[in-house]
Parts: sequence; structure tokens; C-alpha cells
Amino acid sequence: METRSPKLTLPALFLCAAVSIAATTGVPGPGPVSDDFDRTNLDLSTWTFVNPLGDGQLAMVGAGSGDAHLALSVPAGTPHDAWGSGGMNECPRVSQSCPDTDFEVAAKFNAEPTAGFNDQGIFVEQDASNWLRFDIYHSGSQLKAFIGKTVGGSTSSSLNATIAGGSATHLRVRRTADTFDFEISPDGAVWTLAGSITQAFTVSSVGVFAGNPVDGLAFTSEVDWFFNTASPISPEDGGAPADADSPLNHSIGAAAGLNQITVNWFTDEPCTGTVEYGETTSYELGSMSDGGGLYAHSVVIGSLSTGVTYHYRVSSDDGTNPVSTSGDFTVFLDPTGPVVDVWYGLAQTVGTFGQTQPWYNVLGHVSDPDGVASLSYKLNGGTAVPLTIGPDGRRLENVGDFNVDLALEDLVAGSNSVEITAVDGASNSTVTTVTVDYVTGNVWPQTFSIDWGTVSDIQERAQVVDGKWSLEGIGVRTAEPGYDRLIAAGDTCWDDYEVECQITMNSLSPSSGGVGILMRWNGHTDYPIAGTQPKSGYLPLGCIGWYRNGRVELYGNDADILDTDPRVLSNGVTYNYKMRVETTPGVGATYRLKVWEDGMSEPLTWDVEGSDTLSDPQFGSFMLISHQYDVTFGDVTVTPIVGAPNVAPVANADTVYVLPAGSIEFEPLANDTDSDGTVCPVTLNVTQAPANGTLDVNPTTGRMAYTHDGSATTTDEVRYTVEDNDGAVSNEAIVSIAITPNPPQAFLSDDFNCGYDAGLWTFIDAVGDCSFDYVGTGSGDVHLALTLPAGTAHDAWGPGGVNQGARFMQSAANSDFEMTVKWNAEPTADYHDQGIIVEEDGSNWLRFDVYHTGSQLKAFIGARIGGSNTTILNATVTPGTASYARLTRSGNLYTFDLSNDGATWSPAGSTTQALIVGQVGVYAGNPVVGSAFTSEVDYVFEADTAIDPEDASPCAESFCAPSIGAPVVSGTPSFGSSFSISTFPFVDPPCSGSNVLLFGQCASTPIVVPPELTCGTCPLAIGEVWGTSSMIGIGPGDLPVGFTFCVQSGCIAMPAMDPACINLSAAVEITIAP
Repeated sequence: METRSPKLTLPALFLCAAVSIAATTGVPGPGPVSDDFDRTNLDLSTWTFVNPLGDGQLAMVGAGSGDAHLALSVPAGTPHDAWGSGGMNECPRVSQSCPDTDFEVAAKFNAEPTAGFNDQGIFVEQDASNWLRFDIYHSGSQLKAFIGKTVGGSTSSSLNATIAGGSATHLRVRRTADTFDFEISPDGAVWTLAGSITQAFTVSSVGVFAGNPVDGLAFTSEVDWFFNTASPISPEDGGAPADADSPLNHSIGAAAGLNQITVNWFTDEPCTGTVEYGETTSYELGSMSDGGGLYAHSVVIGSLSTGVTYHYRVSSDDGTNPVSTSGDFTVFLDPTGPVVDVWYGLAQTVGTFGQTQPWYNVLGHVSDPDGVASLSYKLNGGTAVPLTIGPDGRRLENVGDFNVDLALEDLVAGSNSVEITAVDGASNSTVTTVTVDYVTGNVWPQTFSIDWGTVSDIQERAQVVDGKWSLEGIGVRTAEPGYDRLIAAGDTCWDDYEVECQITMNSLSPSSGGVGILMRWNGHTDYPIAGTQPKSGYLPLGCIGWYRNGRVELYGNDADILDTDPRVLSNGVTYNYKMRVETTPGVGATYRLKVWEDGMSEPLTWDVEGSDTLSDPQFGSFMLISHQYDVTFGDVTVTPIVGAPNVAPVANADTVYVLPAGSIEFEPLANDTDSDGTVCPVTLNVTQAPANGTLDVNPTTGRMAYTHDGSATTTDEVRYTVEDNDGAVSNEAIVSIAITPNPPQAFLSDDFNCGYDAGLWTFIDAVGDCSFDYVGTGSGDVHLALTLPAGTAHDAWGPGGVNQGARFMQSAANSDFEMTVKWNAEPTADYHDQGIIVEEDGSNWLRFDVYHTGSQLKAFIGARIGGSNTTILNATVTPGTASYARLTRSGNLYTFDLSNDGATWSPAGSTTQALIVGQVGVYAGNPVVGSAFTSEVDYVFEADTAIDPEDASPCAESFCAPSIGAPVVSGTPSFGSSFSISTFPFVDPPCSGSNVLLFGQCASTPIVVPPELTCGTCPLAIGEVWGTSSMIGIGPGDLPVGFTFCVQSGCIAMPAMDPACINLSAAVEITIAP
């Protein structure tokens, strides 16, 4: 509610009501009225402030300063969409009457939008169901010019074009008969036509608006002036206006707390705010004021009682004009907690048929008259996890909606407790417990059907991913239409299949929508939207086959439109949709879709057809998808596409290392393959459990966790098989477990303090014009400088699949790790890029980097798998937050975090990828522009061996003292068995040369290696083995029973020293058993 007193008297309205305030309607003049907003108050004789959601702010800033403007603000957390729910224009705006004649209006904004979907522009209106919008918004990565129309309540866009930053602070709209031209300018002098639209209607008003659809980011649009170009104000902001009006009160509301209420409102000028309150409209309990001089007012009233309805009103005093006083408002201090409505019941089941996505979604709605202060959940009594309360512009459609996205790998087989806690503004709480039964080990049958008439619960045959749905006899219907309402079925292991479903569009919301089938779905991600709960990224995906905007369309991965067929489908008519995906080996998949009216013969040909590449998802489930439609999905039939005879998967052997009595987690399936499909982790079957420890297997991922029993044993093993997506069983694979006090590290830490170590690092310069240097050696502040020259682009995803970046790489074990990298500075221009590489080989690797577009800093995750590139994350980050990067590998999961100090970390994103890691390192690039760039790497640390203090000096003395791990014995040393001995692969600090093996029959006497590099005085049992890191194999019968000898690892620490310095490990005693 907005008030200005005593010139304007208004009745009280309920909290957060949609309100429009104007002093007079007036008789239309010759055209729109110009305003430079050089006033203390909004001119209500010209303007109406429209505040649909009741939470927008209007402020008049800088009156009389020579630089005045109107500020329209929207708060964070609630999207304000010009094409909002139910057809409402949710954006706060100022509107003025306009005659139905030709005109030209222009507006200057002090700045363009710079972040996720923030929006500002000009509107031209006949009425709420018929109007035009001409706006500039930011997609999160690009600035866009937009023209849209609402006619008869239905919306459509005619322009959505990328424009250059800095080109659109000035907007101009020209009406000539039924044609409206939209022009943009950086300075108000040179104008560029952005687009035009022709629409016949009767113009009644024009104005400016501000919005934050989709992401709901806080945004303030600063409108410097709004001119009828036939009568501009000159000089603009040239006056020194008196404060002639009382303040305008608006966006009045109250939030209940524990025995208190907080009353909030805004005014259009700085003033003192007061709240009167009581149990009646006499406001007998008194009044409280704020500190004065404020646009935004907040007054806390305490010592109140629960169960009581309180009356209040606000007043605002600018010290010059009469006080503006609002009407009466009420607020009830409810003693009860929030109401939590779990849509699909308090007992739910997942996995009955198989794994349709990596997540299980517990959906519902929370509400409370006092407002919901917080919402969280605990899984199986664990740590509380905050939940987002809708709307969020994407997955949470309405106020109070929530979505608990549970990772299946976090569930235990059987019963899981999900405890949802809601707390209201008065600190009353409600705890609701949902039981999720996880059925493991199943793969969804590829021949599958859903007869909705035979089920009593949607989730008996499918999994609801988003939205509130209802069963209605012939099908399942969107109970509450919105953004991407989703039902999933099928298995993440599926590859080639066909889905047929009847679809009836009941109605379309005012926002343009779509309805159809999505194939090869693998769950929500952090791309292209990162850092949300629930996850809102929808890429990668296979393909969506749907109807939208007057066409049947195949919408491929990364928004690639594979094919379209212009058609108009009718609401209320049932159509058959049939969609197919089929793989061409070595090429990719072909998607096909046909749509025909129910009761008609099926067409012989497909309506649309298109292909993807091997970089797009090759497996996945399917989803029924409704975007902004009220739709009914009928029965579903799924048929597999059968190709050549199936080839069984190959399970390969693994070796892992664990401390005595220690634990290790590992991914046995990471190096398993299936030549004509994929390995399904849920089918992993342990055929032989370990003899000397315990084993737990994650039923979702196949990840194994082994704990040694603490005995004197040095080896153990696990055997398993796994199935592919067609049900074929692999060979039996062996996981060898080496139990050693010195397990290998994944990679080695380096602070670059002691110069280049060729035994550790390899510099890779694919283009041949980059360089590296160690800067500041011995100063206590050393860094590695990777330098790229100007004139040549160095792209990590270069032409022909070449990684053109300057790289510093070292060998790594295929095990879990945590890597932390510190750079001295972030990239600041021209697509300069720096990051971390994790590599299996040249065709299979991951990148985790930070780059600068020239206007924004970005966090990026990309995968090159099988020679094809896929973007997983490309998100804007705040400058000053990404000089540190942390990469954590846990099996196939890679988590990427960023920090400005190395202490407080923020998640950037994550990805899941099976990879046999062979190398890790850092790199620098300058793609696109190719301007000169130097990346300064302060250090690369492995979590368990971080160097402390970093950059300490001197270095040389440390070369003779490093510890080196003892050799690794694989197999059982016995007369009838074969076994092998390998040198420990890593040294800290590293060897300058290769690791070597030394053998001797001297278990109690250390081996002494003299300076001349002989093998010492111990008689050698097997023979001298020097200068090699090769594994030594001992076959059955090679050594007699009872024979005892020892073995050590050694390395040349600094060959240039005189005498030579040799590092030796502890001896390992070996006795040949019977």
C-alpha cells in the first residue's frame, strides 16, 4: 500500500497487496509528459507507482544536486517477471497516461543490468492483457535487447538479441500507427535500431519498469530521465526544487517474530518513520520510531503476546510537509508452527525399477501466517541442510514450495529418514519426517509401460522430479503449472529406445511454454546455473522433443535446435507423441519425433529428425516435461531399439594401497568398459569378499570402502562382476589390496621454492611459443610464471583437439586426492584463463578453470571425453573470490571450490566422470583474443603433504634428508606362488633421477651405498638391480622355503653433490613361505 497525506487518503489493504497509487487520473494531453525526476517526491499528478508484489521500492535520489534519478528496486529471493505467474506483470514500475496517437519517448538509465536476468525497460500499455515491452536484460553472461507483446493475455517475443555492453543506457520507442521501433544508444546522440514490432491496439499508458525474473537477484534500476522527445526538459536536472509534497509510503508489511513484530516500509524521500500499534484501531499500546533520514524503514515492536491480533499503521515525516499516515494493518502472532505439506506422502520409495537419475526429490509446500523464517532437512540424523523456499524462478514455482534433492549415493539400502524442520517468524517450529525406502540393485526394464488408470500413486511407476501433479483417471496432470514440471522414468543406463505417450494441452500460461518428452536424462547439474538448492542446471541433456511457440521441435544439448516443423496444436485436443533415440557407433545419436492427433492414423514419416555428437549424453532415462502448460500426460509405452548382438562388458583389475588397520575408498568400475553400451554400477556383484578386512559397497555408484583388520597381513583382494545396460555380465575382476605403512601419494606438493625439478614436472607447450620461469627464488616469495605471448590464441580446447595452453604437469596415481592451487592474481581481461587439468590421456581429461570475458570473471568446468568437449559449468563469479582453487576427487566425483584466502571456500561446481587419472597439473591460456598473459602460480599442494612453511629457505640441505617409501610387495611370497616387488613411486622432496631397488640378505643391517654408487657390502640374493624402476618378478620355485632377504627403495637425491647423496627407505624383510 502506498500513501501520501493529507493530499491523498487511502483505505488500508492487506499485507503485500498489489497497489497502484496516483493523485489524479487527469485528462490526456498532447503526448507523454517528460520528467527528469529532479524532485524530492514522485510527481503523482503525472505518474502512478505500480507495485504488484508489494515488495518493490521507489526512491527519488539526488534532487537539486544536478544529478537526480528515480530508483526502482526489487529485493533478492523473489523473481519479479514482466510475464509473471497468471499473466501478471510482477515488475514495479511507474506509469503515466498516454493518448492513442503517434509518439516518441526516450529514457536514460544510469547503468545497464550486469547480472542474472536483471531487467529494465519501457512499456506501452492498452490494459493488463494487452501491452508491449521494450527492455534490456542480462542473461548472466550476455546483455540482451528484448521486444515482447502480451495480446489477449498470451505472450510472445519478437526480439531477443545479444548486444554489446555499454551500448544501451539510452532507450527510445517510436510509435508510427501500429509500428513500434525500439532503438538503443550509449550516449543519447547516436542511435541504433534494435528491432520493430507491429501491433494494433489502443494505447492508454507508457512508463518504465524494473525486474529480476528467473534468478531473483536484487536489482536497482536508476532512471535518470524519461522524455517525450518532442518536449524534453532542458537543462535536465537544472532546478533546485522545494520539498512540496509529503512522503509516499509504500510496500508496507510486518514480519512476526518471537513475541514481537517487525514493521517494514519504504518512502520516496528520506524521512522519519513511526509505527503506532495496539489491539484495536485506537493504537492504545503506543508508538515507536526509527532513526530518521531513511528511505527504508524498519521498526521492531517487542513484548507482545502470541495468539493475539495486533493493529498497526505507519507514518512518515519529512520535517516540512504534513505527515503521511497509512491506513490500518493487522498481524496475528500465531503460536503454532508452520504447516508442511509433503505432496507425495510421508512414506516414499525409490529404486523399485532402477535408477532414473542420481537424485531423489521429496517435494512439498510450507506456509505460516507469521512467515517461514527457515526450512532445513536432516538425512538419517545427519547435519541439517538448508532448503530454499520458493519461488526461485525455476524449480520452485510458488511461494512456500520446496524440493529436497537427495543424492542416491547418500542413501542407505532400505529405510532412510528425512527430517524436515520448518521455523516461522515467531520461532515456532514444525518437524515432519518422511521415510524413503531405497531399493537397490535394479536396472529399469527397457520394455516398460505406464497405465495411469491402474496406479494409486504416481511414484509407483515413475519419479516426480519437479512440481505438484495429480492422477486424473486417464493420465497425470499438472496440478500447478509452472517452469519445467517434470516426471522421470527409465534408467540412466538406457541408450537406444522409443517412447510413446498421449498428451493433452489443457491450457497455456501467459509465458510461452512447451510440452513433450526429454530423452537421455542424467539429472540436474550446476550448468548453466550453479550454486542453487535444488540444483537448477539442466545440461548436459540428450534431446527434448516437444511442441512450443507454434512448432514441433528437437531441442538438443547446449540449446542446439536440431530440427523444427512449424505447426499449431490446439488446446483440449489429445495428441500422440512418439520419440526415438538411436545410436550410430562412433558418430552419435539420431533423435526423431512425430506428433499426430489421437484417432488419426500414425504418419509413416517423422516430423522432425536430428543428430548429436559423441560429446553429448550417450545414455540416460526419459522425462515427461511441461513448461508453463496445464497438461495431461496419458499412458506411456517404452520399447527398446535392438541393434547388433550385445557384447559383454570387460571388468579390469585394480590395485589399491591402504595403511595397516586403515581404510580406503576406491572406484573399481572406473577402468571397466563396455564396447557397445555402458556399465551399470547398480549391478556390481561382489563374488569374493576380502579375507583380512571389511568391505562396504555403495549401491548407487559401486564405490567400495575397505577397512583392514589390523593384522600382520600385507595383501588382500576383492573379486566382482558387473552388468552392462543390456544385462550381459562381465568377467570376474580382481582388486588387489596392498597393505603398507607407506602407501603412494596421488601427486606431490610443490611451492616452486627450490627451482625446476624435471623429475617431477613436465612443461608442455603445444604451440611452441610459451615459456615458464621461477620468479623470486630464495626470496621467500617464489612463484611459477607461465607466460603466453600476444598474437596467438592458446585454447585448452584448441583446433583438432589440441590443448594449446601452457601446462605444468606431473604424474599422478589413480586415487582420490585434494589439490589446492594458489595464484598471485585472477585473470582480468581478454579471456585470459588459468586452472587445473586432470588427465587420463590426450582424449580424456577434465579442466577446472577461472577466466575473464573482458567484462566478467567466470568459473568453468569442462570435460574432453573420447575426443569431444562438453561444458559442465560456466558461471559468473565475483572478482576477488578466485585466487585460490581447490579440487577434490572422490571416486568419479570432482568438486571445484574457490576462495580469496585459502581458508573460506565457496563451491563453484562439480562433475562426475569416470577417468583413469595419470597426470595432474596447472595451465594458462589466452583463447579468443590472444593477448599476452602471464599466470603466476604460487603453489600446488596435495592436502596431506602441503609444504609448511611455504617458500622457506634454504633448499639444498633438504636434498639428503627426504623420506622415501619402502618398496611395495604384491602377491604372497611363497615357494608355490609368484609375487613382485616395486619401488615406491614418489619421494618428498622428489628424486632427481629414477627410483631404484636395492636388494640384500641383511634384514637387520642397513644397506650402505658408498659414493661410487655400488650396491654396498651386503651379499645380494637376487643380483644387483640399480638405476631402474622396473618391477621385479619372482616366480614359483625361484627361491627356497625359509629364504629371508630384505629390499629397500633408493633414489639419487642430488647427483651433482660430491659425494653423491643417496636416499634410502626402511628395509622390508621377506621370508619365503611353504
